[in-house]
Amino acid sequence: MKSPYITRVKVIAWINGERVEIPAGEALPEGMHEHDIAELKRLRSIEDLTETAAAEKDADKAAKASAAEFAKARAAVQSAAESIKVADTKTITVPPEGGDPDTSGSTGAAGGSAAADLKAPAAPKRQAAAKKTT
Repeated sequence: MKSPYITRVKVIAWINGERVEIPAGEALPEGMHEHDIAELKRLRSIEDLTETAAAEKDADKAAKASAAEFAKARAAVQSAAESIKVADTKTITVPPEGGDPDTSGSTGAAGGSAAADLKAPAAPKRQAAAKKTT
């Protein structure tokens, strides 16, 4: 059986009463004590390939779940934005006498054209106020 551990750095260990040097990137030989393996893992001198593969699989699963959640939230926001969107239509005002409708899209204070009649006399209160200031 091949060891699931790969060394990250050069490891020197005693295996079966012999000093063994294991270069970086090589698999740990059979016969190492579990305590030694646990200590090398704690020091991050070796990498457990099965744990690494499981971590990558979990990370991929989490990324897919996150992308699905984001797509769902984005669709909800877009749906909400479309539901409150104001229609871009022209305003049509029909004068009370039955004349031609105003389709300019803007109405003034009196409900007619937006342009004010500047030659018309001012309202009486405005005329009185204008006389007081001058």
